[in-house]
Amino acid sequence: MTNNILEINNLSKSFQGNRVLQDVSLTVREGDIYGLLGKNGAGKSTTMKTVLKLIKSDGGTIKLFEKYNIAETNTYLSDIGSLIEAPSFYPNLTAIENLKILQRLANVPWDNIEKVLKIVDLQDVPKKKLVKNYSLGMKQRLGIALALLKFPKLIILDEPTNGLDPKGVREIRELITSLPEKYGITVLISSHILSEIEKMANRVAIINNGQIKYEGGLKELEQTNRLIIKTESNDLAVRLLQEHQYLINKADEDYFELNNMDQTKIIQINQLLVKNNIGVYELHVVQNSLEDTFLKITEGV
Repeated sequence: MTNNILEINNLSKSFQGNRVLQDVSLTVREGDIYGLLGKNGAGKSTTMKTVLKLIKSDGGTIKLFEKYNIAETNTYLSDIGSLIEAPSFYPNLTAIENLKILQRLANVPWDNIEKVLKIVDLQDVPKKKLVKNYSLGMKQRLGIALALLKFPKLIILDEPTNGLDPKGVREIRELITSLPEKYGITVLISSHILSEIEKMANRVAIINNGQIKYEGGLKELEQTNRLIIKTESNDLAVRLLQEHQYLINKADEDYFELNNMDQTKIIQINQLLVKNNIGVYELHVVQNSLEDTFLKITEGV
């Protein structure tokens, strides 16, 4: 049985009367790379900051590791690493010196520094090189190294690929996808780069105007396909399918379309049309992408 690492229920938050989060509920399971998706201002960062107690919620509950209610304790924070917005460093110190400060504060073994530098592929950077002379990609990797230093059960990453070039984005993606399997670290990551989340996450939530509009696995999204059909008599075909309780999403003289089609339904529809002597000369499936679902939810497209 998979343990729940993070459970958020009915979380709400307002700033100066402006509702930012409204009854947000989501569950991150052990081993997940869980993508939190939304437009700027949708509530992603606020949700993450509330989990980390950087912001106090107005209502709702947050439970960590199936035993900690964050309203009652701070103990859980020792098992969480985070990179929220831009990483913070002492620019005139080296990577090791920055990590050493946190290592002492967190009271973790010294050799954790060497381990995390290797994980983020900074082990070969000259040891005397100051962080202010790092590239943006190197700074992002060092930020993740700081978040990993305690080897936490959960790491929370807020837009970790922001501003990176394609090579840097790929490097961060490969690093993140290695964390659950290699190190047993569950990942909660926010992003507006849908294609990257699609390559990393196994489960996602889409938040819009402070509300969760979708939560589930990417495989479930892939199963919600559109079926486009062209027949010798579309009007007759549409009436027949409607009589059999199929919902036609769109229809015109050239084609008609049905949503949420799985393989079984597609076979049944084709057989029904052929059985009733309606010639089908085109039938194809359009697989919904994460972008399709995101735009439908957030823009009504």
